[in-house]
Amino acid sequence: MMANRLVSLGDLTLDATPMLDRVPLAAQLGYDAIGFRTVPIVGSDRPVVQSGTRLMRTIKEQLNDTSLVVLDAEAMRFGQHDEVPDAAPYLDSAAELGARNFLVVSHFDDERRSADALAAICDEAAGYGLFVVLEYMVYLAHGSLAKADRTITTAGCPNAGVLIDTLHFCRAGDDPATIALIAPERLPYIQLSDAAERPADWRGDHAGALRDEAMNRRFLPGDGTLALPSILAALPRSTAISIEIPASRSYPGVPDAEIARRALSATRAMLAALPLDDVPRG
Repeated sequence: MMANRLVSLGDLTLDATPMLDRVPLAAQLGYDAIGFRTVPIVGSDRPVVQSGTRLMRTIKEQLNDTSLVVLDAEAMRFGQHDEVPDAAPYLDSAAELGARNFLVVSHFDDERRSADALAAICDEAAGYGLFVVLEYMVYLAHGSLAKADRTITTAGCPNAGVLIDTLHFCRAGDDPATIALIAPERLPYIQLSDAAERPADWRGDHAGALRDEAMNRRFLPGDGTLALPSILAALPRSTAISIEIPASRSYPGVPDAEIARRALSATRAMLAALPLDDVPRG
């Protein structure tokens, strides 16, 4: 059985939860880990955890009172305006939190430019002991597992990996069998959520519809139609799970804490149902 895999409470699942309530909540619910945002979102006033702030000091104190680890710090985007922002302040915050992974997203259309930018960030992150994870999104240029992995190969950095978000994975048409082609060390964790069946007659602004679904219409594991057991079965045993379910429209009126509780229960039940023979890697 695979119920002992590390499970983390992702930042977006707690979108409406005050920052100082998150660590106590994750610990109370029985999560193994938690994720935080250390990179501000342009045009948004969502709080982030940054070095040198009272918020950072308090969260570190809270973490010291629990057994939680910080799985990831997110998410630095580069290439949006044909540039790569200075990563140092964000890496510094991630390292101070004790994060294991630093999440990045490339908006460059060219894989070579993405790889060069990723390599530069990885070189800097190595000095902080951070592993850099490239998340691919179906509506961006490198919107498949194969393309993201190829970018990592081109970057040539030992501290670089790829993030599978189960929603983007399925919307990209990726197959669980392709996961076996990725080196296990490149898959430190995934983001887990479910979703509705994609309409067969979907037309119009695909990118806009996919963005809206990704931010507002995710479901709890088992409530949708994504092939989550097959994805989980294909992963290396070392791959952790971050539950990312911004569900304001999927479960209107349901508090973040209840979404987090149900998600953890459903995820552990799904993992427990996987026979070891179906998880041969890692």
